[in-house]
Amino acid sequence: MLAQLFARQKIYEDTDADGVIDRVTVRLVLPRNLSWSVVWAEAAHVACRWAFDSVRLEAPLVRFRGPQGPQPHLVVRLPAQAVENTPSPSPVRLVRQSLGRVVATGQSPEAIASFLRLLAVCDALDLPNLPETWSVLQWLPDTQVLMAWNTGDLKKPCLTHKISQAKAALLDLSCPPVKRHQSLNPKNAPNLLNLSSPHGIFETLEEDPRQRSLSLTVALPSPRLSPRLGWTLCHVLSRLSLEATQIHIPFISLAAADQHGIVLELREKTWGDKALVRFAEKNCRHLILEGSGASLERALKGWLLWAVREPGPEAEPIEALRDKVQLITRLVKRSAPVQSEASHSPLIRECQWIAEDLRLEKLVRRLPSGSGPLRGTVFVSKPEPVRYRLKARLEKILKAKGYQPSLEVYNAYKPGLCWLLEKVLPALRDLHNDKDACVHTLELSFSPFRGPEGSMETRTRWLQEIYPGPDLLAQSLEWDVSKIRLRMDPVQQDTYRVRAWNPEGQLLLHEALTPRCSALPYFGQLEHAGTVHPTTSGLRLMQGSHIVLDRSIPTDREVFWRVFGKRWLPALWKSMERRLSVGSPARLRAFWKEIRIDVRIEETEKALGLDQERLSPMEALHEDLYFTILEAYKEFAARHDLCESLQLGQVMPFVAWKSPGGHARARLEAQPFAESIIHPLACVQSVPQGSADAEEEPRISWLRCHKRHWDMALALSPPACPQDQHQLGNILSRLGLDGVLSNTKDHIVLRCPAPRPPRSLPKAREREVMDPPPTDRLLAFRDVARWVRKLSSLPGLKAWQAAKTFQGRPVWALEATLPSPSQTVSRSRLRLIKPTLVFNARHHANEVSSTEAALFSAWTAVSTNEGRTLLQKLNLAWIPLENADGVAAFERLHLRASGHKLHAARYNALGCEFYEDYFLERPRFPEALAKRRVWERWLPEMILDGHGVPSHEWDQPFSGYLPGVFAEHWIPRAFLYVYLPYLDAPENPNHPWALQLARNIQRHVQDEAELVQKNEELRARYHRYAERWEPKIFPSVMQGPAALLPPVPRVAQFHYSAQQPHITYLEVVTEVADEVAQGPWLDLCVRGHLAVWKAMIEVLQAHAPKTITTAKISGRRVRFSWRCESVNLT
Repeated sequence: MLAQLFARQKIYEDTDADGVIDRVTVRLVLPRNLSWSVVWAEAAHVACRWAFDSVRLEAPLVRFRGPQGPQPHLVVRLPAQAVENTPSPSPVRLVRQSLGRVVATGQSPEAIASFLRLLAVCDALDLPNLPETWSVLQWLPDTQVLMAWNTGDLKKPCLTHKISQAKAALLDLSCPPVKRHQSLNPKNAPNLLNLSSPHGIFETLEEDPRQRSLSLTVALPSPRLSPRLGWTLCHVLSRLSLEATQIHIPFISLAAADQHGIVLELREKTWGDKALVRFAEKNCRHLILEGSGASLERALKGWLLWAVREPGPEAEPIEALRDKVQLITRLVKRSAPVQSEASHSPLIRECQWIAEDLRLEKLVRRLPSGSGPLRGTVFVSKPEPVRYRLKARLEKILKAKGYQPSLEVYNAYKPGLCWLLEKVLPALRDLHNDKDACVHTLELSFSPFRGPEGSMETRTRWLQEIYPGPDLLAQSLEWDVSKIRLRMDPVQQDTYRVRAWNPEGQLLLHEALTPRCSALPYFGQLEHAGTVHPTTSGLRLMQGSHIVLDRSIPTDREVFWRVFGKRWLPALWKSMERRLSVGSPARLRAFWKEIRIDVRIEETEKALGLDQERLSPMEALHEDLYFTILEAYKEFAARHDLCESLQLGQVMPFVAWKSPGGHARARLEAQPFAESIIHPLACVQSVPQGSADAEEEPRISWLRCHKRHWDMALALSPPACPQDQHQLGNILSRLGLDGVLSNTKDHIVLRCPAPRPPRSLPKAREREVMDPPPTDRLLAFRDVARWVRKLSSLPGLKAWQAAKTFQGRPVWALEATLPSPSQTVSRSRLRLIKPTLVFNARHHANEVSSTEAALFSAWTAVSTNEGRTLLQKLNLAWIPLENADGVAAFERLHLRASGHKLHAARYNALGCEFYEDYFLERPRFPEALAKRRVWERWLPEMILDGHGVPSHEWDQPFSGYLPGVFAEHWIPRAFLYVYLPYLDAPENPNHPWALQLARNIQRHVQDEAELVQKNEELRARYHRYAERWEPKIFPSVMQGPAALLPPVPRVAQFHYSAQQPHITYLEVVTEVADEVAQGPWLDLCVRGHLAVWKAMIEVLQAHAPKTITTAKISGRRVRFSWRCESVNLT
């Protein structure tokens, strides 16, 4: 009916061409002096009904002055002396004065209210179509008859329609008889600062979690309402209805009746400049808002609109206030972390020792004098220049003793690789240049590792130590790598043997090497059950077959490792045991704020010229230190029966491969964690656990709205004793929570500044060009912050702080929808109408490329024509840097060791994984709230979780060479692989989604030729050195442009597609070889993430649901709903 009132005028528009109404053009114009509550109630119903069909609201739909221009509007006129409660309401007469202007005149407020009700619920009344030529309408409230007259013929109506008896109750303005419903359970009370939370004014529908109903009744007990307050009520309620996908009309009552969900009763008074929100007696679901008209206006626009805001853009002020109240709540009822002065001294240890090259030199100086040729093999873990200088010094010493020395000096770290590159390769190069000596076949054989019982190395350990030597030989000699044959020979005596033959089978080259190794306990176990056998330093001098000297000496790394394992680790455990002995573990969050280990040893550090592979013993030491401490702590925690919430703390191994003067030194400094847990007050501890009072949380019992601040009272139940009041006052002052007006045994009254909208950045113009974020350069935390602010200035893209980390750093979220001049957008309807994809980046701080990919994809979505087309069918959201505390640690480590994997920065500020915190009611770490809040805000159909793996070898010589539980990641098994849930589960309802996405991923990756090539190269290398020999440790990789794998079992349960599969169909994890990449390699990693992101977008675009709006009668009300047709991929 509404559309027919305004001939050829569009009352709804789709301004962005996405097929969804996003603008309401019609306005309701009311008299400035209107003060009848019944009319304002029905005007609010009309405004809510009009707003319900749109996803955006630009301006108030109810006005006191008609709009300029042809914009359609309905003008309501009442005589100055309108009479209320007339026995028989006079008819309402509508006159079309122009195409866009209709004037409705009534003689009583009830008549006008009846007509406005008709407009609000007309979709459910089966009204006939109005003739296009109508000029006059008349509504008869008493008989419920609608009549219409055509232009030029006002004698006989062209339309007469009577509302059926079955639907007449919909137009009854009297309060329907309602069974009084009261709730005395405080658990059902709404949170006055968060009315969108459970038990608030929105109710999620069981059949579809994306649907939510406005569960609110507004009570207007007074017959009069000041005009400005009525106008504000219309605007605020239309804003509330915009955030619902289902509303019931009528929901505004003229009496304080408990009709539907939360009751908000407005009591307008003639005095007071402050509005008070409180609970009705004996009913915690009934809110009373009382005050003067101006103060109620302020409270509706201020308190109510802030209280319904959920975490998202422009909600930071109310979120900060909620956090403050929540902290005080935790102090009162449970327990909360509080920074305290450190009562324990830091643990500091230092050591320094003679470098191994000097120890080798000292050993040779003790050799007796002799004569004749002396052949020797020396192993020393030093860079090539140091080894050459050592060789010269040793030969000089031996010559002085009468010998004719010939020494070969190899690196004691990966000695087999050093031997291949420094002896075998030159010999092969000579053969390659000799026209008469053509190498046809090269065999590199190695013996299986034969360690004593309890050895942690695998049988192919010696093959692992020469990685990637054969590839480097082939690359240098321009051979195909298949020309070099690898063979494990269980009978050969030497560890390594290289033989080369010509096409006729003649042996051209025969070389052999046996490295030295030592035996150490594995310090990752408190009871040293395992042993490890790192290669070590030493020398063997021979004259003919006679051994002159054969001695091993520990490398500098081994010297340090013995000190670390036998002195420093026990000192850490003893210090932790002392802390446990003087207090309960429940009072601790962590033992250490930081365990910092600085090690400086002159060592090799160089790139090998094959992809990202490098020779870096100090990087291996970093990994050994970090993971050994973590493994040992697991045993410590099990031995002392510690709870999982008690963390060790952040472990920060700083390594340097250059040391002034060549001296080797190390330092340990462990800073105790200075945070303790404050326990509940005595009055709370006295309540039996499990009782209703013990489970009840303090709630805000009343809230008073001033112009610039709010006062709120937190109820204490049971009442606090004087000792508790004093304790609480001390705690609040320690926390710096100012604004405590009073602290009584029953209440804490706080005064807080009223939330104010944050200052928004100026939006860039629609055609303004912004360069994309870089994809070949590692962005620091401050760079990411700068890019977030910069991108949020683009039309359609908003940024907000989704959480703060444990150390207080912001975690940002970005979200993109079609640009709109309106700031009031219905996120509830957008997520129902369009599928949503969330990109979560940098959960592990050293997996760097996902941040660049997230920022670049966000820029693409709002700065390119392709991206704007995407937004017509999709909603997109990003968390570009989830683990901000881990990134802070990463940047400290990266300054000293760029290019290293830096797994010590993998986790958060306490060195803890926080996957499981996503689904805890109260997460241990607040950074886990970011992903949860974005998920709850958008309920995405798909999530992309960007991760990474080492871009080069991950070895740990002091842990059995392979990296423990991550052994399969010893070397990259592919450049890009994807963990895709349900692909191997045809019985799962989400399996069709996985199948469709798998096809799309393969197609999009196939389009990236460089990505496909690098995938094939790394897969072949992984098979050559790992999978072929020990498939139980190194699982096979699926063939195709991208490897698609089932989720890793240890973390699969912490994905939203596992926890909420009916909402999030797939949570996909991308793994690219980006630890830690730079330049073109980083750019290729970013392209890997983006290929999967585009594939997911394509699936969601192709299977977007269809939505419709419906109006159905429900009792004496009409239920208006947005409905979504389910998508069936099968």
